[in-house]
Amino acid sequence: MITSDDVLEKVRFARRRMDELLALDESGLLGSRPSDRQQLLQEFFFHLIGAVDFLGQLVNQHRGLGFDAEDVRFRSLPAKLPKADPLAGHLRSLYANPKKKPLPKNPYSDDAYVFRTYIYRDHVTHRNRNPFQFRLGRVSLLLDPRDPTHGASAKSAQDEMRYILGLFEKRCRAALAAL
Repeated sequence: MITSDDVLEKVRFARRRMDELLALDESGLLGSRPSDRQQLLQEFFFHLIGAVDFLGQLVNQHRGLGFDAEDVRFRSLPAKLPKADPLAGHLRSLYANPKKKPLPKNPYSDDAYVFRTYIYRDHVTHRNRNPFQFRLGRVSLLLDPRDPTHGASAKSAQDEMRYILGLFEKRCRAALAAL
């Protein structure tokens, strides 16, 4: 059985991997070994989206939605809840399916960060590529690694990763409170 603590533990795992990634050496991401960056980045996004997956299992268990544990699809959960249930909105706020969808117009909105997180997770785990753009003295995330013409974020990778982690933690906690 999945518990609320399991969901939050996945967030803590993501935080640990992010902290390890950002502390690789004195020169930060610029001077670290590519394989070390790749492993920690994969684990960061794996655990962050894993928290969402665990939350889906927990919602299915607590609300008796009837999905077999092997068939819980996070995107399907809100439709199984009563329309007035506030949990549905919390669940929708934690999921994005970027497949064949363009980058949101404002890539810095909270929903765009969720969208981008799913892109990054797919990019680092399924394509074995990192979404970093290295510039003189600075590392940023590509806004959309599927289409590098969007360029790099105006914010540092470190700042964006911290923001993404905080956003997912806040939204997971809100969903758990509504459960």
